[in-house]
Amino acid sequence: MLTAAEFASIPVRGDGVDDAGATTVILTFATATVLSVAGYILLAVASARAGRWTGWRRRAPLVAAVASVAVLGMSFSPTVLPAGVAVWSLGLLVLCAATYSDPVPVAPAPATRGAAPEVRLPGRPAARPAGESWSTSIACVPVASRALSALRASVWLQTGLDSGS
Repeated sequence: MLTAAEFASIPVRGDGVDDAGATTVILTFATATVLSVAGYILLAVASARAGRWTGWRRRAPLVAAVASVAVLGMSFSPTVLPAGVAVWSLGLLVLCAATYSDPVPVAPAPATRGAAPEVRLPGRPAARPAGESWSTSIACVPVASRALSALRASVWLQTGLDSGS
C-alpha cells in the first residue's frame, strides 16, 4: 500500500489538501501506516511467544510500531513530516538489524552413515539451514519507500518555500 500511495502521489503533487485526489493519497498513506502498526504488534506478540529473540531483539517489533505511530502523529504538519519519516525509518532499521543479526541456531549433524560431505565452490556461501526462509529481508523493503518519501517532501518544502507559494 505504501508503494501504491507513493505512485499515486505523483499526479497530485500540486493539488491542495482539500482536493479529492490528494485526500485519497493521504488516506492511503494513513491506512498503510495503521496496517503496518498492526503488523508490527502482531510480529511482537508472535516473536515474544516463540521466545527465539532475546535481549534488545525482542523489543525491535515494538520499536517499529512506536515509530510508525510517531510518523502518524507528525504527519499533520508539513514541516515536521520529514522528521517523522526519519523516526519511522530508524524504527525499521532497528527491526532490520534485529532480523539480520539474529544468530542462526546450529542443528546437530545427522547421525547417518555414509553421508556425503558438503561440497562448496570457493567464494560461495553455505546453503541456508532447513526451515530458515529468505522472507526476513521483507522487513527492510518499506525503509526505501519512506526514505524516498522524506526526500520528496523535503525537496517539495524547499522548492515550495523558495517560490513563495
